Amino acid sequence: MSTQLLAILTGLGLADLMPRFYAEGIDDDLLRELTDIDLQLIGVSRLGDRKRLLKQLAGAQTSAELALAGAIVPEIGVEDVGVHDPHDAAGETLELKLPGGEPIRFSFCPPGIFHMGSPNEEPKRCEDEVPVRVQFKTGFWIAQTPVTQSQFGAVVRENPSHFRGETLPVDSVSWGDSQNFVNMLSDSAEIPKGFHLELPTEAQWEYACRAGTQSVFGFGDSLTSVEANFDGNHHYPSNSKKGPYLGKTTPVCKYRPNAWGIFDMHGNVWEWCKDWYGDTRLGGVDPQGPSFGVNRVRRGGAWNGGAAFCRAAFRYYRSPEYRSNHFGFRVALVARK
Repeated sequence: MSTQLLAILTGLGLADLMPRFYAEGIDDDLLRELTDIDLQLIGVSRLGDRKRLLKQLAGAQTSAELALAGAIVPEIGVEDVGVHDPHDAAGETLELKLPGGEPIRFSFCPPGIFHMGSPNEEPKRCEDEVPVRVQFKTGFWIAQTPVTQSQFGAVVRENPSHFRGETLPVDSVSWGDSQNFVNMLSDSAEIPKGFHLELPTEAQWEYACRAGTQSVFGFGDSLTSVEANFDGNHHYPSNSKKGPYLGKTTPVCKYRPNAWGIFDMHGNVWEWCKDWYGDTRLGGVDPQGPSFGVNRVRRGGAWNGGAAFCRAAFRYYRSPEYRSNHFGFRVALVARK
């Protein structure tokens, strides 16, 4: 094995996998040797991204040179994968059966590092969006859609929604209503060993929304109301073409998902998060937000607001008791600490 290749694998935290890499350089032979487990550990799940990463690494021999090459150098070693099977790739799906047999489908969000927040030059950004670095040492599962009225009724046996329809997101729920759903589902469903149900933290929510991107939205730097359910009179950027304004919620999965198979992260209903709201975000490893507060975080924008509120970095808040026809939530499966 070449010194160059040895340095690259060391920088990627793959030292114990080195015997599997026999090539004397980064070429198609090495590419063919990489398995799904290797991809998970590197933090790259798509073939095109893998090839691009390998090209960036060509010629790099130290960690410093890896960084200059623009490589992804995770701080997550093999021992940090936790209870997750390293075969779990971004976007892999899991189903949890509700009472009566209806499923909630989840997408896997892999271990990784991202910057939560927005850069100074992002139009319409707010003062509480200062970027912070966040690391997830273990992955987690997040529901592919907001909780629907059918799913909510299967667990709670009631429907508080203003807009009625089984495939519409449940609306008019408070933070407490959302937490009550989580608690009741935890008691009635067969939760995978080593996990528990929660509302997603603010950091988990944004990580899932971005799905490996750092753009304004999970789909890029613009959003029209043909791509998500919001007031199309207020599009993004402001010089783009106006779109429809439906004036109500729409069925989940109506619009295309992001790269990890997650729907409705932009628009439709605001989504309650686990965290108390704070003026500044907490970065670091698996951040949980402030330990106390007055308001709870909500994310994602809604059917009655503009596209700027749907940005991945946009933060808002409300009293935990607040209910409205543009408030809903989704759930997450998180590894027990």
